[in-house]
Amino acid sequence: MKLVIGNLGVSMGVNMLATYMVPLLHFHTGNTVFSGFVLSMGLLSGAVIQPFFGILSDSTFSVWGRRKPYVFIFGIMCFIFTYFFSSVTKIQSMLLFVFLFYISFHAYQIPLNSMIPDNVINSEKGSMSGYWNLFGGMGALAVPILGGLFWDYDKGLVFKMVGLTIAITSLVSVLFVEERKQIKGNFSFELFKRYFYRRDVWSFYIAKSIWWMALAAEVPYFTIYYSQYMALGMGVSSFLVTVFMLFDIISSPFLGKLADRYNRKYLMITFLLCFAVLNLFLPKTTNFLLLMILMGLLGICYASLFVFPFSLLMDMTQRGHEGFYLGMDNVFMYLPKGISTLISGHMIAKYGYWIIFVNASVLALCAALAILLLWKD
Repeated sequence: MKLVIGNLGVSMGVNMLATYMVPLLHFHTGNTVFSGFVLSMGLLSGAVIQPFFGILSDSTFSVWGRRKPYVFIFGIMCFIFTYFFSSVTKIQSMLLFVFLFYISFHAYQIPLNSMIPDNVINSEKGSMSGYWNLFGGMGALAVPILGGLFWDYDKGLVFKMVGLTIAITSLVSVLFVEERKQIKGNFSFELFKRYFYRRDVWSFYIAKSIWWMALAAEVPYFTIYYSQYMALGMGVSSFLVTVFMLFDIISSPFLGKLADRYNRKYLMITFLLCFAVLNLFLPKTTNFLLLMILMGLLGICYASLFVFPFSLLMDMTQRGHEGFYLGMDNVFMYLPKGISTLISGHMIAKYGYWIIFVNASVLALCAALAILLLWKD
């Protein structure tokens, strides 16, 4: 458990940025486009910073371990910079501290997550993936709850509490996880070459890019779809998203057990097909109880697309280069996520909100087909 509790802080940080960074910047600047641009640049910077610090931590040896120095230093810096950017009023100072936070957040995230494949035995990879996503789901659920409680009272308090959680959970990993002795992973361009020439790697990321596009096509728009398009109001919409996240959390440990017991390729295909089918029913459903059931089932599918791939990723990582593999893994999350969200936004403007479910369903089917054709049994 001490290995995965850090994902609580990671998830809270990710969801804080996704949910409240634009409103905070808009509050100070009055410019939504600029606020969205700052958020996008910060997220996309992870495609460079995360692989860099993954490689750097692979090559680090110290009396404290390979990963711990980065987790400790940058975890604490995350709290410091969230405190400052949520406290200052001058926009120039705020932007400086926001970008320093982004650098720190990206720099701490991969060394922290790399401690899992470093220290988990093969028979526990699926279970550990389930618990990893469980804490991630708890973090995703905690952020909107904190926002609902404190945003109107003190906007900066939400960010400070998330930053403090990042620091505390990083300290748990530093103080209580004993890093196993690892092979030192010296970086070379040959590593890049081997990475992209491996069939299991490129076939994995072709499929993963597609299913991340499926998720990003609809999940960011759930709240506004239910609140505005279906006219259910923000309270009901938030409740439906909470149901979605709760089932994501609850199902994660059980999905981890499935990942240890059954063929992950066919598990992935099964849940992607379920995801696609559910998305065909959602835009036609008006009964509230049925909506809750469908959102709960969709939350389970959502969890599966985190749990199963993470256990597969741990199988793929090369000893000594865990940080590099996890850093590159996030490249194939941020890029398709950004592209798909942007495309869906334009398609919503042209066709209406129902299109997000069509996009998600089609992309999920494409991902399932890619897995069927490209992945080995």
